[in-house]
Order: sequence, then structure tokens, then C-alpha cells
Amino acid sequence: MKLLAVDDDPIFLDLLVTTLNELGYDNITPVKSAMEALHELAIATDPFDCLLFDIQMPVKNGIDLTKEVRQQARYAHTPIIMITSMQQRDFIDQAYAAGANDYVVKPIQSLELAARIGMVKKVAELNDQVRHAASRTGQTFRFSDAIPLEPRDNILNYLALENYLLTLGRLRMSNICAFGVSLVGASDRFATSPIDEYTDILNDIAAIVVDHTIKYRPLVSYAGSGRFIVVLPRAMGLDTEDLAAFVNAELESLYTSVYLPEEMGAEVRMGPVHRPRMLNGFSPNSMITKVLGGMSDEVQGARYKHLWKSAA
Repeated sequence: MKLLAVDDDPIFLDLLVTTLNELGYDNITPVKSAMEALHELAIATDPFDCLLFDIQMPVKNGIDLTKEVRQQARYAHTPIIMITSMQQRDFIDQAYAAGANDYVVKPIQSLELAARIGMVKKVAELNDQVRHAASRTGQTFRFSDAIPLEPRDNILNYLALENYLLTLGRLRMSNICAFGVSLVGASDRFATSPIDEYTDILNDIAAIVVDHTIKYRPLVSYAGSGRFIVVLPRAMGLDTEDLAAFVNAELESLYTSVYLPEEMGAEVRMGPVHRPRMLNGFSPNSMITKVLGGMSDEVQGARYKHLWKSAA
């Protein structure tokens, strides 16, 4: 794997490179500023496979750097891991909203870093397999796949959302709630539409949901099978039935103006807001199961059980 490590602290940067070397990663480019990082990204003949960003840096911080990198088509979906001493919830939320895929708090632990980089490596290998299979068969995604959406503030890929919840669990942060969004007739739509058209609809839904919930600081992700999950730090005054009406009205207006009359429009349904049980601590597994379980016939609660053990 080709890694780019960015941190303005030369002592920590040397430590990070040494730790990565000990873990078997030797193709590492260390730089001390966001501007140096952007330069390395621009001149790289072969793209980097993973980016490791500090948050607190002069001139341009790691969150702003993440936003800028996500605007580059070459690195729109490249894994970004924040490695920082900042444990405050605002920094965590802003980092993931900007497009980070994971969040590691200093001081780094070798085993933890190995697990995070290892996960990134497996995801990269899986993505390569999907691309190669698609080139041979013409098939790109299955209905149940968490299709990655276009990079945009507050929209995450599903692995990043899982990592966000794990980060909150590790840091004992339980001020969180979530609700589900489901595309009506998603299975039929997927079976009868070109994949590009189906993905465009998913992107439209996610963007409209973000626009109508932005004051709640949402993180929106597509979970597969026509379902989205929306995670928020608070939801006081949010009525998901009213929200669904606003979103559907905008979808109707969009598709009426864009598509021919005979084309099928898009409609969503939304579940209630779920909050974790406070008596027994933060339970991401329980919340995810409740949010997604009622949104379609496919309940995938068992898939998440192993993910939350490290957060307990």
C-alpha cells in the first residue's frame, strides 16, 4: 500500500512512520503540512491508497484538507484516517462530515493502527475485485450492496458511518440518535433501471435529506437494499413524517421537471427517530438494528454484532 502521512509535529510523524514500518508498510510519504500534502497528491504518478491526516495544523487543518481532497476525482473515495489528539465531539463530527473514513486518537497503539490500516487494505482489495468483476461481466452492484455515493459534506460511505459509531462507542459518547429512510419500490427499481440511473436517484435522495436536516448536523449513508441511515447528535423538534413530506415534494418536483411523464418518479418513507438506551450505555448494534430493521424485509442485524464488540 502507498500511504501519505501528514502531521506538523516532526517527532510524532517520525514515530508514525516507524510504527507503520514495523507493521510492514514501507511505501510511506511523510509531510509536515496540508500544502505539502496537496502537492504530493498532485504530482503522484500512482495514486496513494490511504491518507493519514492530523487535524490541528497551521494554515490549513486536516478537516479542511479532507474537504479539498474529496473534491478531486482521483481521491474522491480514497480512505482517509484522521490521527489526532482531538477527542471533542465537534472535531469527530466535522471530520466524518468532511469525508473521513476513520478516526484514531493519539497516542497511537500499534495493534489499533494495524487493525485500521488492515481494514482499509481489505476494503481496497475488495473494491478492486468488484471493479475487475464488473469489467468482465458488466455487473457492478447487487441490490444489497452499500453503493458508494458521490462525495459531499455530510454524506458518508457505509463503512465510514460504521467507523463513526465505533469511534463514539470507544470514547463513551452516547448523545446520538438516528432514523431510517427507505426508497419505495427500491427492489423493482433496481431490477429494471440502469445502475447509473439507480445510483443517481440514491444521490438525489441523500442530498435532499441533508439539505432538509442540515441544522441537526446529520451524517447520511446508504446502507443497501434501498435503505439509508441518518445519524444526528440531536433531533429535538424533528418530525420524520413531516420531513418525508418535504423530501417527497422536492423529489416530485425534481423528477417531474427532469424526466419524461412516463418515467417513474421517486418516493421515500421514513421511520421514527431512535435513541440509544442510556441505562446500559451506548449500544450502536441495537440502534442500527432498530433503524434499518423496520425499513425493508431484509433485516441485517446479525451482520453488525461483531462490529460493536470493540466499542463495549
